[in-house]
Amino acid sequence: MSGTRVVWKYELHPGISEIPVPPGSRIVAVAPVEPGSDAPALWIERPRFHASTGVIRVKAVGTGEAAPVDGAHIGSAWCGPFMWHVYELASGGGAT
Repeated sequence: MSGTRVVWKYELHPGISEIPVPPGSRIVAVAPVEPGSDAPALWIERPRFHASTGVIRVKAVGTGEAAPVDGAHIGSAWCGPFMWHVYELASGGGAT
């Protein structure tokens, strides 16, 4: 079963979030943490039975806030009254 992959949800907060993940993980979605929530979340596909030895670093910014210069836009989500824009930062290391 070492090839089994799962998708896990990770709640984000304004600013930088560091998410421990195994190598080979990848971000698959950005959406509200639950319907009607003000908070965004990432859904990350990852190997099920591997230790989290890497880190995905992301930054969530609201509309009109400065986007990180070293980040790649990975998605936006309308969460309650807010629109969040999520960027993966260049110094990540867990995602492929």
